[in-house]
Formats: sequence, C-alpha cells, structure tokens
Amino acid sequence: DSPIPTFAEAAAAVIELNRPTCSNPKHGARWESTFRNYVFPRLGKRPVDSIASADVLAVLTPIWHELPETAKRVRQRIGTVMDWAVAQGYRQDNPAAARSGEVRGATWNEIDLEAATWTVPASRMKAGREHRVPLSQRALAVLAEASAFRTGEDGLVFPAQRGNPLSDSTISKLCRENGINAVPHGFRSSFRDWASEKTNAPHAVMEAALAHTISNQVEAAYHRTDLFDRRRKLMDSWADYLAATPTKVVKIG
Repeated sequence: DSPIPTFAEAAAAVIELNRPTCSNPKHGARWESTFRNYVFPRLGKRPVDSIASADVLAVLTPIWHELPETAKRVRQRIGTVMDWAVAQGYRQDNPAAARSGEVRGATWNEIDLEAATWTVPASRMKAGREHRVPLSQRALAVLAEASAFRTGEDGLVFPAQRGNPLSDSTISKLCRENGINAVPHGFRSSFRDWASEKTNAPHAVMEAALAHTISNQVEAAYHRTDLFDRRRKLMDSWADYLAATPTKVVKIG
C-alpha cells in the first residue's frame, strides 16, 4: 500500500492533474496561493485521512465573515482535494461537503406534519438514498411560520424571491446579520460533537441522524433499519439543547 499523502501533497497532485485542462494559466497559481495563505498553515502537513470537518472549519471560521467569497472558494478547493483523496482510496468521505442544499431544496410534499416527518428523496441526497428526518416540536414551529409563504403542494418550504431556491450564501448572511459567530456547514459538526459528548446515543444512531453511509460492508449488512424512533429522541434532545430549555437525559440505547 502507498503511504497516505499529506494535504499539501494531495493539493499539488490535484493542481497538476487539472493543469492541462485549464485555459487560464493563472488558474493553478491562484489555487496554490489560496492553499498557501489559508490552508497549509493548519492542514498542509496533515495526512489527508486524518482531516475532519472540525479541521476544515478551523480554516474557514476566521475568514468566513470578513471574506465570505474567499472562504467559499477555499471550502470548494479543499473539497476538490478531498474528493481526489476519496477517489484514490485514501479516505471514505469528504469533510468539506456542505449539506444545506437539502434544506434549501425542501418542498412541502416532502413534509408530513401529522407524522412529524420530513422525507428527503434519494435524488436530493448526497448518498443517493432516501432519508427520513424526525421533526422536533421546534422544527414544526418553524414550518408553521414558513407556511405563510406556501405556494402549493410541491412548492419550496423556504423560497427566495420569485419562488426560486435560496442561494448557498443566504444562510451565511442570515447568521452574520443576527450576530451568530458560526457558519452553516458547521452545524452538522456541532451536532455530532454534542451527541458524542453530551448523550449516550449509540454511534450508529448519531451516524444515521447525519445520513452518513456505513463504509464497512459487513457492518452495513446488519444495519437494515434507519433507527428512526431512536433518532427522534435524539433530535428532540438536540432541539431542547439549542433552545436552552431544561431536559432530562434520555437513554437512546
């Protein structure tokens, strides 16, 4: 087996791989400058299989509010390098993949208010598999407010002007305007850290809540359920935590 490359080595491979197809010779130089200025100080010497979402956030957070367009480019370029690492078999997932598109693209026919369930079709999921989401009481309250903008059974739940989907920068802008010192694609990482440190939820329940694919084929064969009822308890606890309301510890396992 070949040794795991560092992020700097992987970035160099990606830039070299794309150089022949770039019409602008400055393209590679811009990528190198981006990595040198923002990424390599933290991630350059790290093996690509050791980089987690929290590490990517550590790179992005200092520049997200002051230089949002630059931060977006940095995230995209880190993501490209990580896609290469996945394709080469050096890691199983991409820690820079943003998932807000699943929310921004949600339509009312995916929501079952009576069952308090949101079913995201396979066509809109990163893993290409349908994903059921248990809706907490707070999530249902948000949907009740959003219903004022409802335009039909298959209309967007959170439409932008003229009924178009929200852009991927809209939620970031909303955070900035409300003084929230966080970036949207870090919410998933925050949930995972909270679930690990503050609950006794089994690993499989936490991973299912994030719609993560089980890479181990033997383990995946035994997980034929989406652990929906257990996930509902976990998401209710998460909603209570975010609302800073007292909640009892619920045994998930």
